[in-house]
Amino acid sequence: MKYKVEDVLVKGAESLTVHSYEAGIYLVEVDIAGVPGFVVDDDERFLRFNSPNAVKETFSHATVDKAWL
Repeated sequence: MKYKVEDVLVKGAESLTVHSYEAGIYLVEVDIAGVPGFVVDDDERFLRFNSPNAVKETFSHATVDKAWL
């Protein structure tokens, strides 16, 4: 499943996991209503973040039950 940032902001998430990859690239996986998926951009590509702070700022207004880095 793929989710856009707006999906997470509107629906909230049971969990949000930040996956760290080489060269300071971070991808976000969320679980919404029991269905896991990665956050993607408007072109359906993985939305890449450059730092954990960028993830925090993007999802600061979302309701997230649990978060992991």
